[in-house]
Amino acid sequence: MQESVDPKRIRLVETFRNLFYTPIYAAVGGGFFYRHGLSVFFSTALPGRGPLSMLRDGSADIAQTGISRSLMALDEGDEEAPLHFAEINRRDGFFILSRQP
Repeated sequence: MQESVDPKRIRLVETFRNLFYTPIYAAVGGGFFYRHGLSVFFSTALPGRGPLSMLRDGSADIAQTGISRSLMALDEGDEEAPLHFAEINRRDGFFILSRQP
């Protein structure tokens, strides 16, 4: 028997903790998904478990990661690398954290 899938339950995984991902932390922690009827289980990928493999094996529904992951997969000949479709920010975080004005 196949497990039924709740369309409102989303398994969202990040590659690692990163300041660039602050908008997703704010959305999860601020309850924005919940207010729109979504139940988001948010986690960080374990060492050795990359976000692309988690998407493929079904242990994640959405992966928060940089476009470089897909570019590296494409460079390695992976013809089914996931499509990146959202922009998180327009600024380089190193400028945000700069000690210089």
